[in-house]
This record gives sequence, structure tokens and C-alpha cells, in this order.
Amino acid sequence: MWTAFCHILKQAIDTFVPKCVSNGKPQSIKRLYPRSLRKELFKKRRLWNKYRSQPDNITYRTLYCKCCHNVRHLLRSTEKVRELKVI
Repeated sequence: MWTAFCHILKQAIDTFVPKCVSNGKPQSIKRLYPRSLRKELFKKRRLWNKYRSQPDNITYRTLYCKCCHNVRHLLRSTEKVRELKVI
């Protein structure tokens, strides 16, 4: 009796529950950003590396902070445009 119930239950699960294949790693979503934002992100990464190599240099720090502000502004405006396209 119990085995018949388990067999029917397993058959129903195999029939109605979708199967998904996973490689064990979480899927990351790659965002496509406009060219201007990608350029600024590259510039920010370059300035960060320069700042990390010379932490005492105040010029690199100020340039990096300005670039961060610009990237943040561009990122927010890009997200706003995407949200408005959805609506």
C-alpha cells in the first residue's frame, strides 16, 4: 500500500514539477550599460589602481572621488531610463 502511494507520488512529481539543470554556481546577471558609463567605469578602475599604488598622492584620491560621483550619477540616470521604459 505504502509503496503504491510512493510510486504514484513520484510519478506525479516527475510529470508536473519542472526540472532545472544547475552547475552548482549561482547565475550572475551581466548588465549592458551605455558606452559613456562603461568608459567611466574603466576610468574609475584605472584611477583606483593608481590610488592604491600611491595612497599618499592626494591628486589620485580627488580624481577617484570625482569619478565615483560621476559613475554614481550616470548609473542612477541609466537605471531611471530603464525603469521608465518598463512603465
